[in-house]
Amino acid sequence: PEAPATAEFPVLTITPTQANLVVGLARDRSGRELEIRVNVYQPEPAAAPTPVVVYIHGGRWLEGDYRCENLRLGWSENSSFRAAMSLVSHGFAVVTAGYRTSDQAPFPAQIHDVKGVVRYLRAQAGRLHLDPRRIYVWGESAGAHLAALLGVTEGRPELEGRVGGRVKISSAVQGVVEYFGMTDLLELAPDNYRRPWLISPAAMWEQADSPSSSRAALIGFAGEGEGLGTLRGHLGPARAPYHNPGSPYQAFLRLLELATPLNFVSSTTCPFFIAQGGRDERVAPAQSFRLFEALTKAGVEAYMMASAQAGHGRLGAAVDRAAVDFLIDLAGRR
Repeated sequence: PEAPATAEFPVLTITPTQANLVVGLARDRSGRELEIRVNVYQPEPAAAPTPVVVYIHGGRWLEGDYRCENLRLGWSENSSFRAAMSLVSHGFAVVTAGYRTSDQAPFPAQIHDVKGVVRYLRAQAGRLHLDPRRIYVWGESAGAHLAALLGVTEGRPELEGRVGGRVKISSAVQGVVEYFGMTDLLELAPDNYRRPWLISPAAMWEQADSPSSSRAALIGFAGEGEGLGTLRGHLGPARAPYHNPGSPYQAFLRLLELATPLNFVSSTTCPFFIAQGGRDERVAPAQSFRLFEALTKAGVEAYMMASAQAGHGRLGAAVDRAAVDFLIDLAGRR
């Protein structure tokens, strides 16, 4: 497809080998059924089943869909997406995943959907010529948040969901590429409050702590007087901050706990590659550093690359190439 004249970034002419595949049905907040779909981009036919990378798009959990047209047609900055799609030329299938946006349904709908995608790919591995033992995930921003959750929460009943059925099939992934994702939602705004030379506290409050923020919309706590800033005023004790039975917002604190990848890192977590910009106004580097530290303390194989001058995107060719090499290396071990 040709991009419009307004495209600012490179256009990808690659088209799906299998388009609009239906993973299963899910419901929006009104009870209406929605189809969760994927597009599949496959390499030249190979003798052996191919490894697969599930790409999860960003967009504040509010924008975009499985077709990734804004990225494919150069309407949005797309270097990370281009790097992920380049894996097709290295013998990987790449699957662009759909999930319900937060205006359609609050968390945990989004992680239920992408776990349903992984189970679908594992169930359909024979038909799609995929290797069910080599399923990896790559996400950017809000998509990286979901990718990280995929990497650390296999088997958690509250987060598995039933999208697409196949509930006895594992939703585990064997590796995660995580580009500037949110990993510690409680500290998301405070991490940037400490960087007033980059973004003012007032602007960061509006972006992350206010009722109008996309973070509040994610967990459905976006009414008057709500938002993540309000929830931080209702935390429990330091040893159990998400548990405060005396708070009228305990249910939302629990959602915040479940939506925080940092809470689920363990010694069985799969390998991670983390990429971060030093001048990111939306996700402070501390979010990535904290995840990297937790992974290494747990003995998990983890790598991190940070580009000091980069913002929320455009981390550079060296970072993108390292992410690609990370997955090529993982896939080559089996």
